[in-house]
Amino acid sequence: MSLIVGLAGKDEIVVAADTLGFVGDAGGYYGFECRKLHVIQEKWLLGVAGTSIGWDLFSAMNQQHLEFGRRNFHQAVWDFSNEMHELYQKQGYTGKTFLLLCGVCNGEPLLAEWSFPREDGVNFPTSWTAIGAKHHGALYFASSRHSRDMDTELRILLAYFCVREAAACDLRVRAPIEVAVVRENGVRCFSEEQLGNVERRSEEIVAQIAGAFH
Repeated sequence: MSLIVGLAGKDEIVVAADTLGFVGDAGGYYGFECRKLHVIQEKWLLGVAGTSIGWDLFSAMNQQHLEFGRRNFHQAVWDFSNEMHELYQKQGYTGKTFLLLCGVCNGEPLLAEWSFPREDGVNFPTSWTAIGAKHHGALYFASSRHSRDMDTELRILLAYFCVREAAACDLRVRAPIEVAVVRENGVRCFSEEQLGNVERRSEEIVAQIAGAFH
């Protein structure tokens, strides 16, 4: 299944993702390591969870809607997802795939999420969201502790911790974890080495929680 978490601040979006990819359909899924976060035109970030179908569709489709910030964002995303859905049906796909689009336009963080096969259309969250294995207890931290006022460092820690804790107990989610920060002037992706301190702080939080029950 895999997991991607997005947390929106006042003028940025932090996205954390696991690196477990899937191929296959209802008859059988096969896992492999892959990167889930893809930078588009140095400004937008597309996250794909579940199977790799979402990325295959994006690569194959007419990408005329990529300048989301130059028109009504909501309508542009609806057009984009509808075109992707038509291609999903035309190509005869059956596997599950989940997509998250993030960007900052005129100082406003913008998020959109949708999935195939279609379930709920397109959702436009304003503060935090997750795709893939999102019905997981670790997401309690995002829903209860995230604030648009927190600084970037703390937001990165929270997003990373949410995915890390899911990976610790859910076989559908797997480390290492990748993180990106989306701002109006571009997208910054962090390497595993750059996240070393975030991992250490996450370990300290786990130890503190464990100590509270002894």
